[in-house]
Amino acid sequence: MNVHFTGVTPIKGGKQGMNSTHYHLLALAEDSEIEIVCQVLKSFDQVIVTHVGTALEALDCLWETDFFLAVFSRDIPEKERLELESLLRKISDTRRLNRVPILLLEPPGQELPDDSEYGKIRMDFLQLPLKSHYLKSRIRTYLDLHTQRKAVEQSIAELDNMFHRFAMNQDMTNDYRLNQQRTLHLTAAAAKDLSQPLRQLTGSVQQLDRQVDIPFRLRQSFSGIRSASNRITNIIKSIQANMISEEMVFGAPALKELRQISTLAVMPLEHEFNILSHAMKGVTSREVIRVRTVEEAMETVSSGPVDLVFISDDLPGDQGYELLEYFKQGYLELPVIYTVGQTDQERGVRAISKGAYNFLARENISSAMIWALISGTFEKAAMVREIEDAQSRITMISRKDPLTRLNNRECFDDTLDTELAKSRRYHLPLSILMMDFDDFKQINQTHGFLAGNQILTTSASIIKRMVRGHDVVCRYGGEEFGVVLPNTSDEGARVLADRIRNRMKQHDFYWEEALIKLTVSVGLASFSPERENGKDTLVKTAVEALTKAMNLGGDQVVSVQS
Repeated sequence: MNVHFTGVTPIKGGKQGMNSTHYHLLALAEDSEIEIVCQVLKSFDQVIVTHVGTALEALDCLWETDFFLAVFSRDIPEKERLELESLLRKISDTRRLNRVPILLLEPPGQELPDDSEYGKIRMDFLQLPLKSHYLKSRIRTYLDLHTQRKAVEQSIAELDNMFHRFAMNQDMTNDYRLNQQRTLHLTAAAAKDLSQPLRQLTGSVQQLDRQVDIPFRLRQSFSGIRSASNRITNIIKSIQANMISEEMVFGAPALKELRQISTLAVMPLEHEFNILSHAMKGVTSREVIRVRTVEEAMETVSSGPVDLVFISDDLPGDQGYELLEYFKQGYLELPVIYTVGQTDQERGVRAISKGAYNFLARENISSAMIWALISGTFEKAAMVREIEDAQSRITMISRKDPLTRLNNRECFDDTLDTELAKSRRYHLPLSILMMDFDDFKQINQTHGFLAGNQILTTSASIIKRMVRGHDVVCRYGGEEFGVVLPNTSDEGARVLADRIRNRMKQHDFYWEEALIKLTVSVGLASFSPERENGKDTLVKTAVEALTKAMNLGGDQVVSVQS
């Protein structure tokens, strides 16, 4: 086995110099063909050519190294050709290996192998003797594809790491919240138990103090009891305030950002809003918007940007909880602080379980308390947004076809399920198109798989531009495209299908200066609300219509109503 560094003297041995920063090309070919390969690769940086003499050595190398391309010559004796075909079948059947593109060098006049036998391999062909400019074009394309694949894999890995990091933080936050809720439950119960006898004691003292015939010394004792009860009340408030304000601060946002937030207060009671509004002057330079009802709150949120919402538990009944549910159902990620009475803090805990970010006892409202709560609330909101953004990016990548950038088959199935449910519920028409190229296999055999890939990418762009914004175009598999057409009858779908068929027939595809003309066949199936047929039946009907169109000679549309 020989290892060649492009632009460097060849080095003997299997693994020397195989640094992960290089790009690797595997070659099973004659020395004369290897010389041409190495000559072409002088214009590429950091490419290592591994030259092997047998199919078995090639298989060993494929297991050990991530090659961007494998070049196999078929201008070899019959015995070695059989070994090569056995190698190709093993590559096709092994998921880890079949993502390496194979470039077969074909002797002149020899029939091309049947690519259906190696269906999972990305296989391309070049005719011998090798022409440098053709080989250079193939290598550049495969090197670009390899670089793009690595970039996508790295992006997915980064997203996955970020998602796991955020998930870990969220789990820690959830555990903290559960522990805090238990503490708050105990504190609320203790406050409630202490507050009632404390109020009774204070009231009794005040009643006795009003009596005129109380001796002076006894009146002095009442004064001491009153002072003690006031101190106990202040201690309870201090404990509860410290518990909420100090422990909930995860990191304060920038002062400038807090000064500019738009705040909505849903508060029916005048005195509660006045206290909050006064405290907010130490936090934000903008006036707090006040509404008194749930309906007004919904209208305000829908008509303009709101950064923070205070909801009072003094709204009638459980309307405060209902407003939280409204925000959740409308996917309004609004940070909400729920205000409750000193003795009703268990309702604040319940509000958190319904979507509030935090709660506050209205008796404890102050600028310092508000600052601490808002800081923690916005930090938590930022963490939630980052997690959701990471999840959205991962979902988006997983639902896209990497070659055409169209949606993939999974997205097609999900979209069809959703649109079928709408059609049944609202009695709307629905149609789907399944389309395939006529004799696409001949394109791959004549011009190579890279030409086929370029045609698929160009065709995807053409079809995407011809449909409506709410139509969904997907790469269904191989060279098949699927289109979901919501609220479209059989007649409307046929008009679109004929337009696509004519557009593809008229388009001039080019590959390495060769003009390629293609036609497509389209199978069309329509769903009628009066007929209760599921997704599988609709797709099967469209595929059968496509098969019939191709069997009739291609370049036509066949329609079947499911």
